[in-house]
Order: sequence, then C-alpha cells, then structure tokens
Amino acid sequence: MASLFSACKSAVRNNSGGTFNIGGYDIDIEYYGQQDIDDDFRFGNVAFGDEDESKILLVAGSTITIPEGYTFTPDSPKKSLVIFCNNLVNNGTISMYQKAPNVLPHDYFIIEKTYFDSNKDLVIPAYANNGSTNGGTNGTNRNCGSGGTGNCNNSGDGVIRKNPYGVSGQGYAFGGGAGVAGILHRGTSMDESGRSYFESVAPSTTYPMRGGVPTRTPGEGYYSATGGAGNPYGGNIYGGYGGTNFETFFGCGGRVIIFCVNFTNNGIINVNGTNTKTYSGSNAYGGASGAGAVDLFYTTLNEQGTITANGGTSSYDYGKGGNGSITLSQWSQTKLFKTEVKYFSQANVAYLLTQLSDRIKDSRMGE
Repeated sequence: MASLFSACKSAVRNNSGGTFNIGGYDIDIEYYGQQDIDDDFRFGNVAFGDEDESKILLVAGSTITIPEGYTFTPDSPKKSLVIFCNNLVNNGTISMYQKAPNVLPHDYFIIEKTYFDSNKDLVIPAYANNGSTNGGTNGTNRNCGSGGTGNCNNSGDGVIRKNPYGVSGQGYAFGGGAGVAGILHRGTSMDESGRSYFESVAPSTTYPMRGGVPTRTPGEGYYSATGGAGNPYGGNIYGGYGGTNFETFFGCGGRVIIFCVNFTNNGIINVNGTNTKTYSGSNAYGGASGAGAVDLFYTTLNEQGTITANGGTSSYDYGKGGNGSITLSQWSQTKLFKTEVKYFSQANVAYLLTQLSDRIKDSRMGE
C-alpha cells in the first residue's frame, strides 16, 4: 500500500500524472512543473487542475520558485496542493484558502515511517472529530479546524444569541469544517418543541465541509439569515427586512503538503478558513469555516517565513472557525528530484562520430 510520497516519486519518474493507489484509494494526481508556474505568472494562461475536486494537484521540479506578487493555488478545490522538489523558494503566496474539496473524507496515507525517522507511518484520519456547539475547535496533530457556530435571532425579544442546536462541521483529512447556519425564530423561548425546524442548520457529519443551511420557524419571515461558510455555501433566507445583498461565504481552508530538501519561504503560505460577518438589523448569520493544514518535510530550513492556518473570523467569538495544524518535520533526504539525463539516439551518435571522423581527416590533411 503506497503513500502519497511514494505516489509523487512515481509521478516524477514518469514525468506525468495519472491514477495512483494511495493508502488503498485510487486517486488522480495532476502534474505540473516550474514552466507552468512561469507561464501563468507571465501570461495567466495556465489552468492548474480541472474541476474534479477528488484529485491532488502536484507541482514538481529540481527547483520550484514562486515569483513575487504571484499566488500559486489550484483553480478548483483539491484534496491537496503538493510541492515536491529539491529546492523550494517561495517569494509570493502558496494558497489553499477556500480550496477544501467537497468529497467523501477518507484516511490519508502521507508517508512511510522510514523516510522521516518515525515509529509509525503517517496517516491522517478521515475525520478530526472536533465539531462543537460553542465555536470553532482548533485542529491538532496535523488535523484541520472545525467550523464556527451561527446566530439565532429570536424576534420575540429582539436578542441575538448563539444558535444552540447545531454542531459545527468537523475538520477532515483534506480541509477545515463548515460553519453552522443562522436561525430565525419566532417566540420568546428556545425550547425542544422547535428543534425539528433547526436540524438543517448543522453541517453534515459525513460531509463536514458543506455549510449549514439557514432556517426559520413557521411564521417568521420578517428578518434574514445566512448559511454557514463552506463548500458549498449554506445559502441565504430572505425576509422583509435586511435586503438581499448578502455576500457568499464560500469555502474552507485546504491542505498544503511540501516535500523538499531546502526550504526558503520569503512569502506566505495560506490555508485560512473563510470569514463571515454580522449584518445590520436583527438578522441571523452563519459561522465561519475552519482552517486547513500545512505539512512541511524538509532537510534544511533556510527561512520559515509566514505560514497561516487561521480559522475564519466572525463578529462573535463563537462564530469563529478553528485554526488548523502547521507541522514542520525535519528529515535527512539529500535529493528528491534527479537532474534530467539526456540520451542520444543511435542516429545522433552515428552523426557525431561521422562529424568527428571528418574533422580528424581535415586536421591531418593540413599537416
């Protein structure tokens, strides 16, 4: 059973992406190189990955350089953004902000224990089991953060309070969890009789990246509510007050994995969650999403730079998403990407020998 690291090595040997069995799961790897980054930086004409969110995006080369002022990120959410190289020099931004995929989570076999002096293989669990009813929970041990908690607008007393019914989306192997949605509630109490109306506000336990959907009790239509930040966004409920100009709070922080020998980060690596905010009036809003995670394997750390895995922000503490993990693991690898060896065809060898023979004859004729 191969790891992600072993699959990347195979892709590099083949100089091509494809389908690889990683930890018992067949996963497609999309393969790119430094020239693709350079072309996109200069011309903006490279699509990094297709729309299939179940894939991994890999960029590999002897030296990978991210230019200043350039953000390297997949075009669509992916299971991971992976960089595999001897030398990584980041002068710009490497980002999986809002790029956690809407896929069924599964355990993620990252690397065999023999490569980084560990007593066990590195496998990230499918679910972080850190969902909460009281705001975002930080991811630990390489896990991603959970989503935040939404508001409840009780129109009977005009008080904005924490939504007591929804558990936030837990972090999962490929990204942070989604936020709980807002509730519009008519009445002066929040008792068990209303619970059936509020079941949809929590993100799915199976697909924790999907934002909670806002709801309201019967008869409540005067105010507005927003869904939890996530992939997809939970959506809005509009009443007669507050308008319809709500923003869309899409996405959760994804995962960046870097395998390198020399690491120089003069820029930013960003796997943050998506922010939400409170609108004017007595409207209810959804919680922010959780951050993803960064896994760095390196031999020499020249410059750590700025690495952020911050949960999305909110106007209320309980609405904030959980932070993700940032893990730096030193190993003793000396070369990941071998210098390309150029081979001559038989015809080229014959041509060179003929040219050499002719030059020798010419030089003797001049003696």
